[in-house]
Amino acid sequence: MRPNFSSLLAAFLLGLAGSAAQAQTISRPSATLTVSEGAGAVSIALSIAGANATASTVQVALQPLGTATAGSDFTYASPQTVTFPANATGTQTVTIPILDDAAAEETEYFVVRLINPTNATVSATANDVLVYLKDNDTPAPARGNNVALSLVQSYQTAPPFSGTMQVNSAEIAAFDASTKRLYVANSVGGKLDILNLANPAAITAVASINVSSYGGLNSVYARNGLVACALEGTNPQANGSVVFFDQNGTLPLA
Repeated sequence: MRPNFSSLLAAFLLGLAGSAAQAQTISRPSATLTVSEGAGAVSIALSIAGANATASTVQVALQPLGTATAGSDFTYASPQTVTFPANATGTQTVTIPILDDAAAEETEYFVVRLINPTNATVSATANDVLVYLKDNDTPAPARGNNVALSLVQSYQTAPPFSGTMQVNSAEIAAFDASTKRLYVANSVGGKLDILNLANPAAITAVASINVSSYGGLNSVYARNGLVACALEGTNPQANGSVVFFDQNGTLPLA
């Protein structure tokens, strides 16, 4: 009798379909879990898809990663084997006891990995679970109204008005700790005012630099003896410029 190739092909395809339907995949609940160190334990619920008539297993192994320490922050006998009975479609849970200490510390973490599955598969890119342990020993700061400010000194760089017209201003100030000098953007007067703050109770003027020829003074920044002034052009919407001075208001590159 000649073989019926159509029947053989159909049987082969049905066999492939049956094998695909029986393929089991074990998955983690999520990539990360967060618990308080006072929670007592963290539970990792593993699930299985595509159950068939044969039991499946997977091991949950502690990885040499993280800042939490086994034995002092948590206890875990690694690895643990999780078994899904035949035809199982639910979840199996791994419970890891968390140890509550009295030390105020940063949030710590440890990592477990799904390894060595039998009669199942585990994704190689989704097999780790990172568990964060949040500290419960750091006290919340108490609210208080104990901040007190007192005026040490004030200083007027120049008279702000001439009659009813404003002729000077002090809009933006930049302090350079390396030189103990305060650089004040006097945008109305078109000047960079430099003050000596070595003694805040006795502020003195160092110089007043006319910067109006470079544009309108918008801002100032100072650090390590170098002062940068941001200036706008005649058209405020167009590109401006940055002019650099030394601590005395001299153009370093002039």
